[in-house]
Amino acid sequence: LKYENENVPVVFEETEYENKRQKVNLTVKKVDKEDDTLLKGATFGLYAKKDIYSVTNELLVKKGTLIETVTTDETGTVKFNADLPLNYQFEIRELQCPIGYASTDEFIDIDTKYQGQNMEVIEFEPIFKNEITKVEISKKDITNDEEIEGAFLMIYPKGDEGAIFDAWYSGQDGKNEDGTIKSHMIKGLEVGKTYVLHEESSPYGYAIAQDIEFTVEDTGKVQNVEMKDEMVFGQLKWNKSGEIFNQTVTGQTE
Repeated sequence: LKYENENVPVVFEETEYENKRQKVNLTVKKVDKEDDTLLKGATFGLYAKKDIYSVTNELLVKKGTLIETVTTDETGTVKFNADLPLNYQFEIRELQCPIGYASTDEFIDIDTKYQGQNMEVIEFEPIFKNEITKVEISKKDITNDEEIEGAFLMIYPKGDEGAIFDAWYSGQDGKNEDGTIKSHMIKGLEVGKTYVLHEESSPYGYAIAQDIEFTVEDTGKVQNVEMKDEMVFGQLKWNKSGEIFNQTVTGQTE
């Protein structure tokens, strides 16, 4: 609306305005609970926490519906691509944890409440943390239940002897403050997978123990696996002869 000249009382001009809908950016980050290392391979699901309706009041998404699944990459992050509406609540759950980590039942709520006309994009970047699996291996004397050193041990998946996950000598991890030998800690074994603890060579004076199978549980707590060795005992026979007697004596050596 403006003045043109004395012969044209009023001039009208058309002007168009575009109101852009506020957008929602939702990025999830997955890290190690101990040291915040970024983790690849975690899968997350985005769920509706309430029914979602269109502007004409048509039901679009029912409460509890899985809207989208995404998996973290090498950067430990991933972005949901769904175009989320404003003024609704959503929930993020972990569907699959990275290999070598325990799962979490944690969930994070997202509220896309309108943030005002000066904000074009609402940013969310929740962080999920997982604990790495921990298995403590003890090599003990069967007679006194004390840790022994010098056994060469290894861990591999059941049925795949060539895929050795770890190999070590018992006692190589040093000693505790009280002078006892430390157990060997293994981190990152896959949850639900069965492994074999194998003794390749035993300490002097001990027999090689039988393999032990164990399955990794879905927990961040320390899991304990023990292998016990028996001392080797032998028998020695000798003849004693003389002018007065002639007999055989049997003795035992350790």
